[in-house]
Amino acid sequence: MAEYSPSEVRELAGWLMDETISVPERAAKLDHWHIRGETAAEIAPLVEFFLEQAVPFPVTSSRPLLDVCGTGGDHSGFFNVSTTVMFIAAACGAGVVKHGNRGITSKSGGADALEALGVPIDLSSPDARAYFERVGLVFLFAPAYHPAFKAVASVRKFLSDQGKRSVFNLLGPLLNPARPECQIAGVFHPKILPLYSEVFRLLGRKAAWTVTGALPNGGWLDEFSTLGVTQVREVREGVIREFSVNAASLGLQVATMEELQGGHAAKNAYMIEEILCGENRTACRDLVLLNAAGAICVAGLAPDLSAGLAAAAEAVDSGAAWAVLEEARN
Repeated sequence: MAEYSPSEVRELAGWLMDETISVPERAAKLDHWHIRGETAAEIAPLVEFFLEQAVPFPVTSSRPLLDVCGTGGDHSGFFNVSTTVMFIAAACGAGVVKHGNRGITSKSGGADALEALGVPIDLSSPDARAYFERVGLVFLFAPAYHPAFKAVASVRKFLSDQGKRSVFNLLGPLLNPARPECQIAGVFHPKILPLYSEVFRLLGRKAAWTVTGALPNGGWLDEFSTLGVTQVREVREGVIREFSVNAASLGLQVATMEELQGGHAAKNAYMIEEILCGENRTACRDLVLLNAAGAICVAGLAPDLSAGLAAAAEAVDSGAAWAVLEEARN
């Protein structure tokens, strides 16, 4: 199976959305493509195709525009780390436009946790822009901005019921209709790092980090990890470099899986509140601060992770991150 050209990718995307074609037939095509292995040169035009179908979200900001999102699929059971990070990053000067969904492979996705916090998740594009200008962050609910995905929902479910993945398991963090200039994206396996970083380069991101963190059980976390080494691929001004991060060398405590477990939306919202108000100073706080440091660095608001950690801690301890949450609820 040869690599698809950009025009063939667009033709395939249209074919996948054609609901007159049977679900098993469309699923088989996706499965064969995934078995062969999707390339960055194929994924980038696929992303562009779906962004053209999306509800527009044109936004400008004097702040660096940032998304913090993971692919999901790591089955760690942790609380909503990147959702917590968005408030800290905003407090540090980023304009956060987080694109996400409800939980699919977890009990609580970003949308679920934000809803439990009292933060709006279903704003129309005009209302979301006004909200962003007032608060400095906004959540874009993926199903509301990508109505075209309804046409492939049955195909994705068909594959999922068989325990199979497809290219659609990779697309979530790439489909932000705001097209942020800066992005940090967690992926569920290190083999995806080079693929994702090349897609970010092809999409023209000014700065993007793709990360995956080691877990003690041999698995991988779609975030920075405080349980093992995190592998990072950075894209900055079209140049890709790779490096690793050891949380212990940054002075953070090495966590256990049990310490970081989340639950349903209400529990996760409570955990987020405890961290942002400064009451939770456990391993959960350290995991959030490390991921916030990465986001702050990607946005160009800190020169390195050590400085990013200090800025993130100050945003929490000064009450600035909590103030962003409070404003987001109003």
